[in-house]
Amino acid sequence: MDDEHSYQRRKTSHPGQGMPTVPAGPPVVHPPGASSGGSPTIVSDPSVSELPPSAEPRAFGRFELLEELGSGGMGTVYKARQLDLERLVALKTLHGSLGASRTLIERFMREARAAAKLDHPGLVRVFEVGCLEGTYFFTMEYVRGESLLAKVARQPFPLAERIRWVRDAALAVHHAHTQGFVHRDIKPQNILVDVEGRVKVTDFGLVREVADESGLTLTGQVIGTPCYMPPEQARGEWDRIGPASDVYALGATLYELAAGRPPVTGADTFEVLAMVKRGEVTPLRSVDGKLPRDLDTVCMKALDPTPTRRYASAAELAEDLDRLLRLEPVRARPLSRRERVTLVDRELVEARVLEEQLHAEQKIARLKLASLTGFWNYFRRRRLLEAIEARELRIVAATSQIESLV
Repeated sequence: MDDEHSYQRRKTSHPGQGMPTVPAGPPVVHPPGASSGGSPTIVSDPSVSELPPSAEPRAFGRFELLEELGSGGMGTVYKARQLDLERLVALKTLHGSLGASRTLIERFMREARAAAKLDHPGLVRVFEVGCLEGTYFFTMEYVRGESLLAKVARQPFPLAERIRWVRDAALAVHHAHTQGFVHRDIKPQNILVDVEGRVKVTDFGLVREVADESGLTLTGQVIGTPCYMPPEQARGEWDRIGPASDVYALGATLYELAAGRPPVTGADTFEVLAMVKRGEVTPLRSVDGKLPRDLDTVCMKALDPTPTRRYASAAELAEDLDRLLRLEPVRARPLSRRERVTLVDRELVEARVLEEQLHAEQKIARLKLASLTGFWNYFRRRRLLEAIEARELRIVAATSQIESLV
């Protein structure tokens, strides 16, 4: 095993000392189907046996599995040697391939197909897709490097260098957008920097083709990493997911690299999701007043709760980051006082209308519940009670939003 950090390396637990060290941020529990937001999780699977760190290379068809590099929501990634071509690759296998559902297999294969269609120096390339010994797999370019999260935890880096990483990632993501793909899970863990300083965006496990109507993601289903996802994704509004959603995630990544914490933090996943849905982001300079005002402006524009008010493309975000690096004025402008007041008023009205609608629905549901008696209506009563509880949670969220705006 070599000593170099590799594809999806486990992040170090010993951050560098002094400023501007960027810690990894609080742990986040991810919903089912989401990619891992922290250190890769070691899993035990009957059809894909895990490779212990000290094990000898294990044969897998034309490949030798040398070591496990990480594990996410769908699969495990190994450093492998392709014997016929005598090259190192990253080999990803699907968890539980023998018993995996058709939907999970299709989602796994969609990741491979999507990445294989993309040809850009800032995107990790896919070489081969197949099935061996009942296990679905694909091979990728092996990146000798580490993720942004691991890199900044290991030692401090100049602010300009951190801005450059996000700029380069934005250009790579823009290329994916021009080919009709949205990543949907951009975060510091999914952006790698190789030993020569080149940025590579990886992990297309949640990628969505804009023209795809397969229905693999259901409306209302939340997948992704909460503290980096935009409000429309947190609400499960998949018809609204587009390039602007990745722009938000790039802004969240930039925010964390600059401030040392994600733009939204909370006690648990549910609190984080609720805050994201309401568009609650602490201004960057409120976390660190020494950061440049233009950087704060760029971050907050990318993190705007309304997609149409964000950068029109990831390329536009990259251009403004380039201006920051050249010490030129950025195009983004902070909201004026009048715009902020108008925005708050509009959000307040929307929250109050929602609260009134929920109260009316609650009243009707309780009347229906009171009219249901007897054993045969038990299941209908249970469904109504679940609906009432869900509305109560939404009323609490709407009320909290009103209180925060007043």
